Amino acid sequence: MKDGFESAAAWFDGAGLDEAEAKAFTDGIHPWQTGADTGKWIEWMATKVPAESLDTKVPQLMEHWTRTDYQAAGVWLSGAAEGPGKQAAVESYARTVAPYDPAAAEQWARTLPAGPDRDELLEEIVKAARKAEADPAGSPGE
Repeated sequence: MKDGFESAAAWFDGAGLDEAEAKAFTDGIHPWQTGADTGKWIEWMATKVPAESLDTKVPQLMEHWTRTDYQAAGVWLSGAAEGPGKQAAVESYARTVAPYDPAAAEQWARTLPAGPDRDELLEEIVKAARKAEADPAGSPGE
């Protein structure tokens, strides 16, 4: 990881790991390690690990990236290929920006496939918007 995405991905591809080892490897990727390569890691994971692993790891990576550089995260999302990795990233991005920019969060949420997950996310965004309207400065300790 310390040598960057390309080096780590090349090592992984040559290591011949089984599914359990691959999951352990991706579980060990921490948001602070991926930096500007977070989008590359998300795309890479979408091709290497089962979808259920994406549902836990991608939101962690995306939330951190959104909090540290929401513009770069949004630009990446705009160009990312459709699939489970992008869907998990969109959900996390929308949840993270909802308290600050509910309109953008709603736009992203509406790019997800219709269904209960999207409906739940849209409800969360509405709640975040109402809370922001009620207390625009935010309350101490939140």
